[in-house]
Amino acid sequence: MAELSIMNGREKEGLKFMHHIMNESKNNGKVAKEEESIFDGEKGLNIKYFEQIDDKKSKYIIKSADKKTFILITIKGEKKDEKSMSLAELLKEVKGIKNLAFGLKYLEKLQKGGLGRARARKSKKSKKSKKSKKSKKSRKSRKSRK
Repeated sequence: MAELSIMNGREKEGLKFMHHIMNESKNNGKVAKEEESIFDGEKGLNIKYFEQIDDKKSKYIIKSADKKTFILITIKGEKKDEKSMSLAELLKEVKGIKNLAFGLKYLEKLQKGGLGRARARKSKKSKKSKKSKKSKKSRKSRKSRK
């Protein structure tokens, strides 16, 4: 059975990982919106950061279908820039964009191959039994009471 997650009324099938945070605030008549998301599944990887303060908009989108070649789309106002690159090149590029720090962590895990399940570590238990040690005074006081 395929994994199923629902976001904003849309169904997302086959997702391995989903991160989505949206923030909207209003201060002295100025509206600020910020959105960050990561979707990783059968259809590929999609990382997005969107920021809008009044009429100033900026958007960063990272897409990949095969996780070998990546497309970085940068939109600032009306200016749009699109670059195709490898994972190593993308990591260098993303390190310079502070707003994509959340995506950088995910991409670094992807590079190391650490996106699998976390493995539980077994703790070593000592074989010595723990006995409560009472002070000599308490032992003596018991003897003297008898």
